[in-house]
Amino acid sequence: MKRIVITYILLFSLTFYFGCSSLQPVNKESWNQIFNQENSTDEIILWTKDGYRYPLIWESIIIQNDSIYGNYFKFGDKGMQYRISIPLDKITKIEKDQFDLEATIILIGFFSLFFLFFLLMAAEGMKSAVSGIRF
Repeated sequence: MKRIVITYILLFSLTFYFGCSSLQPVNKESWNQIFNQENSTDEIILWTKDGYRYPLIWESIIIQNDSIYGNYFKFGDKGMQYRISIPLDKITKIEKDQFDLEATIILIGFFSLFFLFFLLMAAEGMKSAVSGIRF
């Protein structure tokens, strides 16, 4: 029983580590590297010092005069794009927003292990319940 719990905790921590490592934000110093990649993502998420989050559409991004110009969708609006200009010195974090197959596979594996763990716990409980019955 202890071996199952230790294995589960180890697999959970590895899953969490690898799942989160692929979702790490990109440093402000390396933002040129993101913008120079060719159609690598659908959206770039810019975080400002105010704490706001702007998911800019990749095709609309223009960098000019120490500002980033781009289009974004407001939550709840259907099909309306809004244009925004954000000074580069106000940006604290830049993230790539894209479908990550590796993280998806890891999450599916995690939930499979989660289900397997509870299945093993149920089997362990049934074994102890059956062993207590005397005929």
